Amino acid sequence: MYRQVLLHPEDAPLQRILWRFDSHAPISTYELQTVTYGLAPSSFLATRTLQQLATDEGDGYPFGGPALRKGFYVDDYIGGAETKEEAIQTRIELDELLRKGGFILRKWTSNNANVLEGLDPAQIGTQPALKFDHDETIKTLGVSWEPVVDQLRFESTPFIECGSPTKRSILSSVSKHFDPLGLTAPIIIRAKMLLQELWLQPCGWDEEVSDNIRTKWENYCTELPSLSSYRVNRYAFLPNSTVQLHTFADASQQAYGACIYARSTDFKGRVHIQLLASKSKVAPLKQISVPRLELSAAVLAARLHQKVTAALDMLISASFFWSDSTVTLGWLRSPPYTSNTFIANRVSEIQTSTHGSHWNHITGKQNPADLITRGIKVSDFLNCDLWHHGPTWLKLPEVEWPTKTPHQKTPEDILERRRMVAAVQNKPSVNEIFNRFSMYNRLIRVTAYCLRFIAACRRKLYDRQTPEKPTALTVDEITAARLKLIAIAQADVFAEEMRDLGKGYAISKRSDLRLLSPFVDPDGILRVGGRLRLSEQPYITKHPILIPSSHPFTRLVAQHYHLKLLHGGGRVTLAAIRQEYWPIQGRRVVNSVIRSCFRCARASPVPAKQQTGQLPLQRITPSRPFSVTGVDYAGPVYIKPIHKRAASTKAYISIFVCFVTKAVHIELVSDLSTPAFLAALRRFIARRGCPAHMHSDNGKNFEGARNELHALYQLLKKEKTTG
Repeated sequence: MYRQVLLHPEDAPLQRILWRFDSHAPISTYELQTVTYGLAPSSFLATRTLQQLATDEGDGYPFGGPALRKGFYVDDYIGGAETKEEAIQTRIELDELLRKGGFILRKWTSNNANVLEGLDPAQIGTQPALKFDHDETIKTLGVSWEPVVDQLRFESTPFIECGSPTKRSILSSVSKHFDPLGLTAPIIIRAKMLLQELWLQPCGWDEEVSDNIRTKWENYCTELPSLSSYRVNRYAFLPNSTVQLHTFADASQQAYGACIYARSTDFKGRVHIQLLASKSKVAPLKQISVPRLELSAAVLAARLHQKVTAALDMLISASFFWSDSTVTLGWLRSPPYTSNTFIANRVSEIQTSTHGSHWNHITGKQNPADLITRGIKVSDFLNCDLWHHGPTWLKLPEVEWPTKTPHQKTPEDILERRRMVAAVQNKPSVNEIFNRFSMYNRLIRVTAYCLRFIAACRRKLYDRQTPEKPTALTVDEITAARLKLIAIAQADVFAEEMRDLGKGYAISKRSDLRLLSPFVDPDGILRVGGRLRLSEQPYITKHPILIPSSHPFTRLVAQHYHLKLLHGGGRVTLAAIRQEYWPIQGRRVVNSVIRSCFRCARASPVPAKQQTGQLPLQRITPSRPFSVTGVDYAGPVYIKPIHKRAASTKAYISIFVCFVTKAVHIELVSDLSTPAFLAALRRFIARRGCPAHMHSDNGKNFEGARNELHALYQLLKKEKTTG
């Protein structure tokens, strides 16, 4: 097929290859003019060509156009018709339509020889051309088909190979059993479960398997040749009938699966039941409860139903789903959000894909999907009417079907309902007095006047005839008011801690105060403990008052000190507060107050930025490496002496850096003396060449070296002048 699909001339250079016919011939360049087999897009290009041909030319062919769009799998066509005349017309139109694209159809085969009349013998896939042998079969997408009886069959041969079975040979043999429809699922599931058991064995690919595995495998291979006598009708319906689909699901600890049956009823009342397809999977090695496996089987059944209905492309009157798990049926009848995530996701998928269908209960003995979960022998499979045609009651009228679910209450732990957790945050209630004032001093003074009034009423100091004149607040009254407000604020937030400390208990580990060693003083105020109790510092400094971070009183205190310090910064404000109070998360509270300060936001001074300086000329002028060199010392480092008992000697590292290339030269220097540096300089010059300029940090050794070199220079200059 690929060689028949030509490329556009502009795309031919994309398939250019180099080739020569022998090792001595020159290399030639070729451009492939057709679709190349084996490339990633080859299959798509070939199939897309057929689809484009149907789009361009298919409108004039009422039978051939739809057949070309839906009936082809790469280069194979599988289709049919209700009558012989429609089949012949489809063949003729399909042949003419494909000839317009340059495609010639061959290997025509039909279950009716009359459909092939008029074809060239070379185009017919069965021999002799118009007379089928009884046992003659052809492969249809890998499945054997007997056209004369219109049945599908499975050509099974013994899998036992020479030598002992290994993991590689068993896997290769199981893969040869090609059954895309799953018509032999109860047989192949035994091989799948054996492979899963084999995967748990500690053996290599080519090592001999254990005796237990070998015995099971040999028994399986001995039974398998009998499967070649199994036949199933290709056409699963009655002509001109109403079709229903019945899907069964089941699971066990070893495997789970689903199978789907077609129930067709014609106008005469005849009922025909036949298996259409099935799907099987082994249970995962991770331990999963049986109800969850049953739910996974229901998901498999829903997906299988979707694929079958899409492939049939015909009117389905009704779809029924059957399961023997009351827990699964209970999940499917409830909203997904009531269950946990694993169940909710699968229930949602099933409810979406099977919307409008019926989920009913069936006993395990009448469930054909139960055969998939445990597997059966080939001899029992050939005579199993439950698998081939479903339960017997499917042939009865619908009123006699077992549609009622047993009235059985399932425990809540099995249903795995989602636990509805309501997170309730106990936000401490704040005394209303803190929300009435926006200034710390005003709050203190109003509270002091209130306390004076209360005290006066209690002592009956005011005489109605000669009332006393009000006087200014004293320091003691202001202090009492402040302590009273602190006690109220601490009671709003630290009530539990104060109760535990009052009873002599340790505070909770979840408390924010557990690392502060808090205690309650004689006035009932909660203070920081710490390790300064024996210090001569003032009592308020050693044990500051604890105030909560999320309380309005703490914010008023921070605002008061911020204004008192003439809009001081965060560190200054926090340091001033901590002379008397210890706010929890004080830095966050102070920063919040400063950010909300209008005047500080308006000022917002911007730090001055130093403009980047210009690089020296030596740094940007290209030159030889180390022509301009900087030198400095690093260290000290300690050198291991030659003798073991001698003490380690101190040394330094001299680092020479090129100004232009940033190259680095390192020398070891014995000490900080000028001769030692001159020796290192000589070694540097011997290796890197004499620099034109040297720069240093004017260390004493560097200055001494400069002086000696300058004296040597003057001496040489003087001798040159006198000579």
